[in-house]
Amino acid sequence: MIARGRTRGRITTYGNDEYGRWSWMRLNSKLGGIMVLSAYQVGNQLDFNNGKKGSKTVRLQQHSMLQIANRTCTPREAFVQDIITFLLPAREHGDSILIMGDFNEIFDTKAGMMDVADALGLVDLMEVKLKTQKFATHARNESDERIDYALGLPRMLLSIWQCGYEAFGCNYKGDHRGFFIDFDTETLFENI
Repeated sequence: MIARGRTRGRITTYGNDEYGRWSWMRLNSKLGGIMVLSAYQVGNQLDFNNGKKGSKTVRLQQHSMLQIANRTCTPREAFVQDIITFLLPAREHGDSILIMGDFNEIFDTKAGMMDVADALGLVDLMEVKLKTQKFATHARNESDERIDYALGLPRMLLSIWQCGYEAFGCNYKGDHRGFFIDFDTETLFENI
Protein backbone atom coordinates (compact mmCIF):
# COMPACT_ATOMS: atom_id res chain seq x y z
CA MET A 1 0.00 0.00 0.00
CA ILE A 2 1.47 3.33 -1.07
CA ALA A 3 0.50 6.95 -0.42
CA ARG A 4 2.05 9.42 -2.85
CA GLY A 5 2.34 13.16 -3.22
CA ARG A 6 0.24 15.32 -0.94
CA THR A 7 -1.69 12.28 0.27
CA ARG A 8 1.47 11.08 2.00
CA GLY A 9 1.36 14.17 4.24
CA ARG A 10 -2.12 13.15 5.44
CA ILE A 11 -0.92 9.92 7.10
CA THR A 12 -1.45 10.20 10.85
CA THR A 13 -0.84 6.56 11.87
CA TYR A 14 -0.14 3.24 10.18
CA GLY A 15 0.54 -0.36 11.02
CA ASN A 16 -0.25 -3.98 10.33
CA ASP A 17 -2.18 -6.84 11.84
CA GLU A 18 -0.27 -9.18 14.18
CA TYR A 19 -1.14 -12.18 11.98
CA GLY A 20 -0.05 -10.48 8.74
CA ARG A 21 -3.61 -10.30 7.36
CA TRP A 22 -3.73 -6.57 6.65
CA SER A 23 -1.73 -3.38 6.64
CA TRP A 24 -3.35 -0.03 7.23
CA MET A 25 -2.92 3.70 7.35
CA ARG A 26 -5.15 6.47 8.65
CA LEU A 27 -5.36 9.58 6.49
CA ASN A 28 -6.46 12.91 7.94
CA SER A 29 -9.31 14.72 6.19
CA LYS A 30 -11.37 17.82 6.85
CA LEU A 31 -14.19 15.92 8.53
CA GLY A 32 -12.14 13.25 10.32
CA GLY A 33 -10.05 10.36 9.13
CA ILE A 34 -10.02 7.69 6.48
CA MET A 35 -8.84 4.22 7.50
CA VAL A 36 -7.36 2.50 4.44
CA LEU A 37 -6.63 -1.23 4.62
CA SER A 38 -5.02 -3.64 2.20
CA ALA A 39 -6.10 -7.12 3.29
CA TYR A 40 -5.71 -10.80 2.52
CA GLN A 41 -8.17 -13.39 3.81
CA VAL A 42 -6.98 -16.99 3.49
CA GLY A 43 -8.84 -19.47 1.33
CA ASN A 44 -11.26 -22.01 2.70
CA GLN A 45 -9.05 -25.08 2.18
CA LEU A 46 -8.44 -27.62 4.94
CA ASP A 47 -5.95 -26.71 7.65
CA PHE A 48 -4.05 -29.99 7.57
CA ASN A 49 -2.95 -31.89 4.49
CA ASN A 50 -0.83 -34.73 5.97
CA GLY A 51 2.45 -33.14 4.87
CA LYS A 52 1.42 -32.94 1.21
CA LYS A 53 1.62 -29.92 -1.07
CA GLY A 54 -0.12 -26.94 0.53
CA SER A 55 0.55 -28.05 4.10
CA LYS A 56 2.60 -24.90 4.73
CA THR A 57 -0.08 -22.50 3.57
CA VAL A 58 -0.80 -19.12 5.08
CA ARG A 59 -4.01 -20.63 6.41
CA LEU A 60 -2.07 -23.28 8.33
CA GLN A 61 0.30 -20.64 9.69
CA GLN A 62 -2.63 -18.52 10.88
CA HIS A 63 -4.31 -21.60 12.35
CA SER A 64 -1.15 -22.31 14.36
CA MET A 65 -0.92 -18.71 15.60
CA LEU A 66 -4.57 -18.81 16.67
CA GLN A 67 -3.96 -22.04 18.59
CA ILE A 68 -0.99 -20.48 20.38
CA ALA A 69 -3.31 -17.61 21.39
CA ASN A 70 -5.88 -20.19 22.66
CA ARG A 71 -8.41 -19.19 20.01
CA THR A 72 -10.63 -21.98 18.70
CA CYS A 73 -12.10 -20.23 15.64
CA THR A 74 -10.97 -20.86 12.06
CA PRO A 75 -8.61 -18.35 10.41
CA ARG A 76 -11.49 -17.03 8.29
CA GLU A 77 -13.76 -16.60 11.32
CA ALA A 78 -10.91 -14.86 13.15
CA PHE A 79 -10.32 -12.54 10.17
CA VAL A 80 -13.94 -11.36 10.19
CA GLN A 81 -14.08 -10.97 13.98
CA ASP A 82 -10.74 -9.20 14.19
CA ILE A 83 -11.19 -6.77 11.32
CA ILE A 84 -14.56 -5.68 12.73
CA THR A 85 -13.05 -5.31 16.21
CA PHE A 86 -10.15 -3.32 14.76
CA LEU A 87 -12.27 -0.95 12.63
CA LEU A 88 -15.36 -0.45 14.79
CA PRO A 89 -13.76 2.14 17.11
CA ALA A 90 -12.59 4.17 14.07
CA ARG A 91 -16.07 3.95 12.56
CA GLU A 92 -17.70 5.00 15.87
CA HIS A 93 -15.24 7.92 15.99
CA GLY A 94 -16.56 9.03 12.58
CA ASP A 95 -13.73 7.81 10.36
CA SER A 96 -14.46 6.55 6.87
CA ILE A 97 -13.31 3.04 5.96
CA LEU A 98 -11.78 1.69 2.74
CA ILE A 99 -10.85 -2.02 2.67
CA MET A 100 -9.28 -3.45 -0.49
CA GLY A 101 -7.99 -6.93 -0.98
CA ASP A 102 -8.00 -10.56 -1.98
CA PHE A 103 -10.78 -12.00 0.16
CA ASN A 104 -10.94 -15.48 -1.41
CA GLU A 105 -14.74 -15.36 -1.43
CA ILE A 106 -17.38 -13.69 -3.51
CA PHE A 107 -19.24 -10.82 -1.89
CA ASP A 108 -22.69 -12.26 -1.25
CA THR A 109 -25.02 -13.04 1.65
CA LYS A 110 -22.98 -16.10 2.71
CA ALA A 111 -19.65 -14.27 2.79
CA GLY A 112 -17.80 -13.29 5.93
CA MET A 113 -16.98 -10.00 4.20
CA MET A 114 -20.72 -9.32 4.03
CA ASP A 115 -20.71 -9.48 7.84
CA VAL A 116 -17.84 -6.97 7.85
CA ALA A 117 -19.74 -4.68 5.47
CA ASP A 118 -22.94 -4.91 7.52
CA ALA A 119 -21.14 -4.20 10.81
CA LEU A 120 -19.32 -1.15 9.42
CA GLY A 121 -21.90 0.21 6.94
CA LEU A 122 -19.80 -0.53 3.83
CA VAL A 123 -20.71 -1.28 0.22
CA ASP A 124 -18.83 -2.99 -2.62
CA LEU A 125 -17.49 0.10 -4.38
CA MET A 126 -16.36 -1.82 -7.45
CA GLU A 127 -19.73 -3.49 -8.00
CA VAL A 128 -21.64 -0.24 -7.60
CA LYS A 129 -19.37 1.69 -9.98
CA LEU A 130 -18.94 -1.08 -12.58
CA LYS A 131 -22.54 -2.31 -12.24
CA THR A 132 -21.48 -5.95 -12.37
CA GLN A 133 -19.63 -8.58 -10.41
CA LYS A 134 -19.83 -11.43 -12.89
CA PHE A 135 -16.21 -11.92 -13.95
CA ALA A 136 -13.26 -13.79 -12.52
CA THR A 137 -10.45 -11.95 -10.73
CA HIS A 138 -8.40 -15.09 -10.12
CA ALA A 139 -6.83 -16.95 -13.05
CA ARG A 140 -7.60 -20.43 -11.73
CA ASN A 141 -11.21 -19.51 -11.07
CA GLU A 142 -13.30 -21.45 -13.58
CA SER A 143 -16.47 -19.49 -12.86
CA ASP A 144 -17.18 -15.80 -13.10
CA GLU A 145 -16.49 -15.01 -9.45
CA ARG A 146 -14.87 -11.83 -8.20
CA ILE A 147 -12.85 -12.52 -5.04
CA ASP A 148 -10.84 -9.26 -5.15
CA TYR A 149 -12.79 -6.09 -4.38
CA ALA A 150 -12.98 -2.89 -2.36
CA LEU A 151 -15.45 -2.05 0.40
CA GLY A 152 -16.09 1.52 1.53
CA LEU A 153 -18.71 3.90 2.84
CA PRO A 154 -21.41 4.76 0.28
CA ARG A 155 -20.45 8.45 0.37
CA MET A 156 -17.00 7.53 -0.99
CA LEU A 157 -18.68 6.72 -4.30
CA LEU A 158 -19.07 10.46 -4.91
CA SER A 159 -15.30 10.91 -5.04
CA ILE A 160 -14.46 8.04 -7.43
CA TRP A 161 -13.46 9.31 -10.86
CA GLN A 162 -12.91 5.88 -12.32
CA CYS A 163 -12.14 2.34 -11.30
CA GLY A 164 -11.64 -1.01 -12.90
CA TYR A 165 -9.82 -4.31 -13.16
CA GLU A 166 -6.82 -4.98 -15.34
CA ALA A 167 -6.38 -7.97 -17.63
CA PHE A 168 -4.50 -10.89 -16.10
CA GLY A 169 -0.75 -10.26 -16.25
CA CYS A 170 -1.17 -6.67 -17.47
CA ASN A 171 1.22 -4.82 -15.15
CA TYR A 172 2.58 -7.60 -12.98
CA LYS A 173 2.94 -11.35 -13.12
CA GLY A 174 0.40 -12.94 -10.85
CA ASP A 175 -2.72 -15.04 -10.82
CA HIS A 176 -5.07 -12.18 -9.86
CA ARG A 177 -6.29 -9.17 -11.79
CA GLY A 178 -4.95 -5.91 -10.48
CA PHE A 179 -7.59 -3.33 -9.74
CA PHE A 180 -7.57 0.41 -9.24
CA ILE A 181 -9.73 3.18 -7.83
CA ASP A 182 -8.96 6.72 -8.95
CA PHE A 183 -10.28 9.15 -6.35
CA ASP A 184 -10.86 12.86 -6.75
CA THR A 185 -8.76 13.66 -3.69
CA GLU A 186 -10.20 17.13 -3.29
CA THR A 187 -13.68 15.67 -2.97
CA LEU A 188 -12.46 12.71 -0.92
CA PHE A 189 -10.62 14.78 1.66
CA GLU A 190 -13.00 17.76 1.80
CA ASN A 191 -16.27 15.83 1.93
CA ILE A 192 -15.23 12.85 4.02
